[in-house]
Amino acid sequence: MKKRLVVLFVVAVTTVAWAGWIPQVSNTSLPLYDVCFVDSLYGWAVGGRMSWVDTSSYLICLRTTDGGSTWLKSWETSGSGYLTTVTFINRIHGWAMADSGLSIETTDGGVSWHNLPSPNPALVPFAERFVNDTFGYMLAGIRHMGMVDWSNVGWTTDGGLTWSERIPRAYQPIWLVGLDVQGPRWAWATGAWDSMVLTRDAGSTWLVNYLPNGYGWNYGVAFGDTSVGVAVGDIISRTSNGGFSWAQRPKPVSQRLTSAEMPDTGHAWACGESGVIIVSTDGGRDWNSQASGTASTLNKIWFINERQGWTVGNSGVILHTDDGGRSGVWENPQGSFQPLTSNLYLSGVPNPFTSYTSVPGRPSDRFTLYDISGRRVGTYKGNRIGEGLSPGVYFLKPEGQESKPLRIVKLR
Repeated sequence: MKKRLVVLFVVAVTTVAWAGWIPQVSNTSLPLYDVCFVDSLYGWAVGGRMSWVDTSSYLICLRTTDGGSTWLKSWETSGSGYLTTVTFINRIHGWAMADSGLSIETTDGGVSWHNLPSPNPALVPFAERFVNDTFGYMLAGIRHMGMVDWSNVGWTTDGGLTWSERIPRAYQPIWLVGLDVQGPRWAWATGAWDSMVLTRDAGSTWLVNYLPNGYGWNYGVAFGDTSVGVAVGDIISRTSNGGFSWAQRPKPVSQRLTSAEMPDTGHAWACGESGVIIVSTDGGRDWNSQASGTASTLNKIWFINERQGWTVGNSGVILHTDDGGRSGVWENPQGSFQPLTSNLYLSGVPNPFTSYTSVPGRPSDRFTLYDISGRRVGTYKGNRIGEGLSPGVYFLKPEGQESKPLRIVKLR
């Protein structure tokens, strides 16, 4: 009987595996202030820039039909103000507003937009959310003699053609900037001096309430249903009774938080200054930091379920996760895995970049470049990197060192 000889070849491969928050190529360096997705593929982001030198401005809306792998310019113009908010109810019907009071609507997914009557030429909208083709809520202030007075809460029943408004008052005018809704009947808004208002009857009546601190700002509010919700800003607050009472929760970061999101009652995220992203997996009771890979302020965060989310911010930053934002890992040649957290690797400057980026090191240092799939792209010498690269996400590994990889993003 012949014996068969089996030879096994073991090949050692160095790979890069990145989970968590991945940069997407936005093709703009303008600040982005709001983002909205209706499913895992269709989404929109808006923003723009105001020049304080000549008061000129630029407004931009981006759209994607592939989850953000490709972002296209849906609408752009130079003019008055910049787009502050965007809301869609399905893949085709959406609205956006600028800080100049400009209101636009699309019925083809953002391929084309048309103007709506402005509720007030001096309007400065902070947030807008529609729940169906006709009913939506808005938070906005009024510009008066170069200043913005306290914000109002309004609602529409005809798709944004006309708006009703009511100023909830307590002992002082209330600045309201953060908004969330659950269907047409329930809505919550938060703002200055830890003020909070809520309605349970589609805006007919509003309850004025306060969050625990009493003197800070709360920029974001999010509910997983009509009972469990969180509010974030200078502090973090949580409610389990629809916003009638709130309890302050520990805040794991010192930076101000700008936006919150709850796709269900168990999971919550918030983003903020200096690229901060935090997460709760127990309905907002306890929070932990996540590695975003950016130092840019993040202005808005959006999740469609407990795994898939996006956040947008200054300098055209768009980040995406499809695993709930878990930290990434670097697999070194010895096969051991090391976690990547925000303070374990350095970033190029600028990053993202368009032509080249400079990374810490000496002119004689050598870096091996990998793409996001782990494929070796090439070797660079010196600290000026990026010329000749295609747009995308790359990892740089210093040769001869056990340092964590440097992540860089080329926009175009």
